[in-house]
Amino acid sequence: MAPEIAAGAGRAGKQMNEREIRERIRELMTAGQLPPARADSSLVSESGRAVPAQVHVGTDDIERCAICGQPGPQLSYYYPGTRILRFHAYCDLLWQEERAR
Repeated sequence: MAPEIAAGAGRAGKQMNEREIRERIRELMTAGQLPPARADSSLVSESGRAVPAQVHVGTDDIERCAICGQPGPQLSYYYPGTRILRFHAYCDLLWQEERAR
């Protein structure tokens, strides 16, 4: 059974289930807020080239998850330039699955 993740902005006080998290991921992907990425976590640039990321593991109590909006993401993807994406491990797993679809 999937863990419950607390909801982000716009869904205050409500727990997000797997279906809601996947829906949010698809919304963010469509809006371009979650960029296209390859299986190795490299971003796909506008020119179609892979841009590698450095991945850091560790809870960050100050920042918020890019998917559910709650504090305490455990993974941070640092891309060249200023792009940093932070996720809870479960949100990241669902993002990887949604990207593979």
